[in-house]
Amino acid sequence: TADHSASGPAVNGESKQAVWAFIPVTDLFLVVGEDLVGCTVEGLFTTTGPAEVRRTYEGARRARGLAPKRGLAAQTEEEQKAKRVKLNRSPTRIVLLTNMVGGGDVDDDLQEETEEEAAKYGLLKKCIIKELKGVPDSEAVRIFLEYHQAEHAAKAYSDMNGRYFGGRVVKARFYDEDRYSKGDLDRRATTRILLLTNLVSADEVDEDLEGETVEEARKYGRVKRCIIRKMTGVPEDEEAHVFIEYARLDDATKAFSDINGRAFGGRKVKIRFHEGPIPEGTG
Repeated sequence: TADHSASGPAVNGESKQAVWAFIPVTDLFLVVGEDLVGCTVEGLFTTTGPAEVRRTYEGARRARGLAPKRGLAAQTEEEQKAKRVKLNRSPTRIVLLTNMVGGGDVDDDLQEETEEEAAKYGLLKKCIIKELKGVPDSEAVRIFLEYHQAEHAAKAYSDMNGRYFGGRVVKARFYDEDRYSKGDLDRRATTRILLLTNLVSADEVDEDLEGETVEEARKYGRVKRCIIRKMTGVPEDEEAHVFIEYARLDDATKAFSDINGRAFGGRKVKIRFHEGPIPEGTG
């Protein structure tokens, strides 16, 4: 806020108005840290780094997490906190837990301990533990919790996702009931390429999308390439195909587990592992 009421010293016989800027001190300290802060007619700015790069006050707040982020990063940050607000996808009666224990760590007590904990959220129908070979350690042991009601499964998901267990961060997600009923419990990844659809519409595909997608995808590991294709003759939500190839299968699996079913910009992303060559498209 600026106050123009006070008069400053006379310069060349003319009295100058003093301009005061009132800034919340605590907020400013958090924003600026050890940087310098300046004020011009364009507004507040901070300087940072050896090159004295100027950032606006709001930009500094955003960089330090004190103001909402924009674009793809804003949506990602929002979705990472979504379990405290709402569920990202329609719940099923089946909750799949991974990274509770690693491969080779399944013992006789695990099933009983898991059933006892899971029953706190509602009537548990069944607990199935599957150990897979030749997959990343974080996905090697799959624990399926089948509840009688989806609302009980939702409570378990909300509380168990992100919990620490034996030094590990547990990953929870809803599992398709049709696949579960057919006994399809051990489908595993064999490719490092992910295919995302419904991330954006075909009209939103531009030269910046690839770079923005790679920046977010790198959070899970090294990205070898990202290719975006516009497809024809497919449903509208599949017209934009986003292919992401990771250097490691483990990283692709982590990305798949975290992105699957999440909403970006109001669109629920579909993701699957892609086998074979990347098809040609119009973009």
